[in-house]
Amino acid sequence: MNKTGVKLAEVSVGNGLMVDVMMSPSTGIFNQTRIMDEGSRTIYLNMQATNPTHPYALDAILPIYAGLYGNPHSHTHPYGWETKKVIDIVLEYVAKLSGAYPKGIIFTWGATGSNDMSIKYVARLYKSKKHIIALQTEHKCVLDLCRHLQEEGYGVTYLPVENNDLINLEHLEKAIRPNTALVSIMMVNNEIEVIQQMEEMRKLGQKQSVFFLTNSAQAQGKISIDAGKWNVDWMSISGPKVYGSKRIGACYIPCRLKVRIDPHISHGGQEDCLPSGTLAHSLVIGFGEAGRIAHEEIEYTCTSEPIFSLNPICASTVQDHYIHKCYHNKQPKQFTRTLQTISRGKADTKKQKSKANTKEDQKTDKKRRNLKWTTPYSKITIREAENLLGIRLALRGIPVKQMLEGKRGLLRPDTILEAKREVYKGLVRYLDAGGYPTESDPDFKEANINDIVAFTIYPMLALFKHKTMQNLHLSREKEIISKDSSTSGMEEFVVMDYISHNKMKYVLIVEAKKVSLGEARKQCFLAMKDMWDCNGGGTVYGFVTMGDSWRMVSFDGTFKMSNKMELLFDSMDTDEEGWMADYSILIECFNVALSNGGKDSVEVV
Repeated sequence: MNKTGVKLAEVSVGNGLMVDVMMSPSTGIFNQTRIMDEGSRTIYLNMQATNPTHPYALDAILPIYAGLYGNPHSHTHPYGWETKKVIDIVLEYVAKLSGAYPKGIIFTWGATGSNDMSIKYVARLYKSKKHIIALQTEHKCVLDLCRHLQEEGYGVTYLPVENNDLINLEHLEKAIRPNTALVSIMMVNNEIEVIQQMEEMRKLGQKQSVFFLTNSAQAQGKISIDAGKWNVDWMSISGPKVYGSKRIGACYIPCRLKVRIDPHISHGGQEDCLPSGTLAHSLVIGFGEAGRIAHEEIEYTCTSEPIFSLNPICASTVQDHYIHKCYHNKQPKQFTRTLQTISRGKADTKKQKSKANTKEDQKTDKKRRNLKWTTPYSKITIREAENLLGIRLALRGIPVKQMLEGKRGLLRPDTILEAKREVYKGLVRYLDAGGYPTESDPDFKEANINDIVAFTIYPMLALFKHKTMQNLHLSREKEIISKDSSTSGMEEFVVMDYISHNKMKYVLIVEAKKVSLGEARKQCFLAMKDMWDCNGGGTVYGFVTMGDSWRMVSFDGTFKMSNKMELLFDSMDTDEEGWMADYSILIECFNVALSNGGKDSVEVV
């Protein structure tokens, strides 16, 4: 997809650059470094490591080299003034994204540089306090620096996390000593995606009069951050993690601390010598543009509660008696801002067990995380499921309009139309920013992307939840293993998600992965029947998807399945109207399902 903002007429950029320059290399260095041939490049999903640059951010960077090249620290001529003015605007954007004050933002060469600078500054500021606390799960750059400081005579306490991946606040309080200078806690971990209890920990730090550093690189643009409210002393920020320029980041330092810190580089004077050196303003502006977009979209991309939960389904949303022994695998490292997979852990309020039991529990917990789980009916064949349900799983499709008829009286036509437009615009932005596979990839239509469900429905769920304030939760049920005789005993699996919006109402989404559509329908129909039995009647809704095609299923004692809905992501830019019409049907279906069949008033715009 090649949709970007307006660029200067005199700036000529090849079309291949705007999507993926390596897809059509045109210069010598790219030809020399290309590893994957054109047409065989795999889809990049390692978003926790680094992200592609947002096309709008790239459009903001390119004119810098054509005209806005003045030194922002030159105060005696207009070229410097206009560049400085842009830098001030960027400071506002970065500050808004972090809930910080613009004057407290210092640009660095990345989150690693911010972490390094912060820890060393505190060590210099309080030479008599030679004790630092860090999590065992901190980023490698922090752990390496702590080991370096240990060699210089500093004491470092490496705090473990609980089974829920959260820090135990009581353990943290006990670890703080009179000579403790700094506590370093990662806001969102880059490996296990857990959100720490930042506000509670900062209050504890203030009570004990210690400085508090948090690495927010993985949290920016994904959760709401309020550095001012939390009274954070130091906060590191990464440009690439919000789809901005590479090799740029920032450090937030409250003004009350900046005046007390010795310069890191005593000459130059830029950035209050924290650090000194002429700003690479092209990188800063790309960072700021990406930060602006992330801040504008945050109401859709995050909510007060996480969309996805990594807590076991049996304990949180679905009754134990119809799904048994559901254990979660760790999520793969392929998330973007669109896919909210960060978990908000819950504090462990249980009494501490003996060390022997705790170790045994940890072994069991690790073993469970590595297991693929099965439903009670995973080994049931399709034919056996049909006999059990008394239906043929290959139901004749019925028109969507007929299926939804009489169920959306309270959904105003103009409300639905506006929702379609908002969701479509948001999805286009997400696909643009997240590097989602819109290229012509032969594997795309075989649904080899693990989270195609979440990419499709996430914008509409986020919008619905934000505007209606309904307590929606999308819970991931990882791989369901099954063997079906119709596929020669080949091991298959489907992915199941539950959208729960109160204790007794669920919307089920079943995605076929390396599996026949019949197998996916089997899992969906059996689970919906269990939901209906558990609810004691009413109507339950489900969606079955395989790649680009969707079908809506409803069950009120009788199964009904809609005609196939096609969603061709790789045609969004060439057939926008056709794609919009099809996606609109899916939005209407989800609105009906989430609003209890149209019986509850829904205001989504």
